[in-house]
Amino acid sequence: MNAKPTELRAKISHPLRDFDLSLDLEPSHGLREALENPNRIDGLFMDRVLIQHSERLFVLSAEESPDESLLLDYGAVELLMTELRNKFHYVVVDLPRTTSACTLQVLQSATDLVLVTDLSLAGMRDTMRITGMLPTTNASCNTTLVVNRVGEHKQGEMPRAEFEKGVSRKLDLLLPFDAKTVAAATNFGQPVASSAKGPVSAGLREITVEYLLPGNQAEVRFPFDHGAETVNLLVEESDGTLVGLVSYRAILRLLAHGTDVAGMTVADIMKPEPVCVPPDMAPLRALELMRQFGIGALPVVSDGQLVGIVTEHDFFNVAGMLLLEQLQG
Repeated sequence: MNAKPTELRAKISHPLRDFDLSLDLEPSHGLREALENPNRIDGLFMDRVLIQHSERLFVLSAEESPDESLLLDYGAVELLMTELRNKFHYVVVDLPRTTSACTLQVLQSATDLVLVTDLSLAGMRDTMRITGMLPTTNASCNTTLVVNRVGEHKQGEMPRAEFEKGVSRKLDLLLPFDAKTVAAATNFGQPVASSAKGPVSAGLREITVEYLLPGNQAEVRFPFDHGAETVNLLVEESDGTLVGLVSYRAILRLLAHGTDVAGMTVADIMKPEPVCVPPDMAPLRALELMRQFGIGALPVVSDGQLVGIVTEHDFFNVAGMLLLEQLQG
C-alpha cells in the first residue's frame, strides 16, 4: 500500500488573490522560505510548511506583499521539485504568464501543461508566445489549452475560430463566466468543482479527471493488487485472454457529463484490444510505447495470457531513485 498523498498544489499568491483563503486555509510563507533557503529543504522542513486541505491535497504557498522583494535562489527550485516528487504522486505548480529562470525550470521538468487564457488579443499573444517556446523548452510536454471566463465581455471577445486560427491549434475546453457560482464557493472556502453544479464545475472536473486523478495506473486481476493506486480494470475472458481495459478516468468522464451508466455493461465502456507488451521487452521501449500512444499503463502478456502490468508510475519511481542516488553521490 503506497501511503503517499495524491497531490500538492504550489502557488505564489498576490494579496488580492487569496489562494489559501479560497480553500479556507491559513496563509503561510512556506514557499518563500523554501525558495530563499534551499539548504533547509528536507523531509522535516516540508512536513512543517505544507498545509493540508484534505486527505489527498496539500498546499505550499506564499502570500506576498507587492512591496516585498523575493531573494530567490534558483538552485532551490530543482531541490524543491525533487523533494516534492518524493512525497507526492502529482505536483501541480501555478505559474504566472511572465517567464523567468524559475518558471522555465519548472516548465522544463513538467509532464503536462494546462495553459489558461481568455478570448482577447493579449490572451492570444501570450498563448502564442508560451506554446512557441515549448518545442525548445520541453518538447515532450502535453499541453491542454483552456479558455476561462468566456462571456464576461461578450462584445469584446475574439471569435473562437479566429482565436484558434491565430494560435494554430484547437481549444480543448471553454469555461463560461459564472461569477455567482465561483464567488459562493470561494466565500465558503470550497473548491468550485466539488461544491457547485453547472458548466464551470463540470469543466473543472473534466480537467481533474485528465490530470489530477491517478487515472494512468492500472489494475489487473486481484492477484496483481496494486493497493490504493488501482483505479482501472483489465478485462479478461474466462481462459485468461485479455480483451479490454476499463478506465476509471473514462467512467468519471461519463459521470461528469451526466451519462446514466446504470444500464451499461463492461463491454460498453471498455477499450478493446489495449496495447500490450511481452515480459522480455526492454523498459525504454515500453516507455516509448506509452508516449507514442498517450497511455500510462501497459498490460504484460505472455502466450496470450495476462501476467502483469507496467505503469508510468513504475518509471517515475525508478527515475526518482536514480536522481536521488546521483544527488547523494
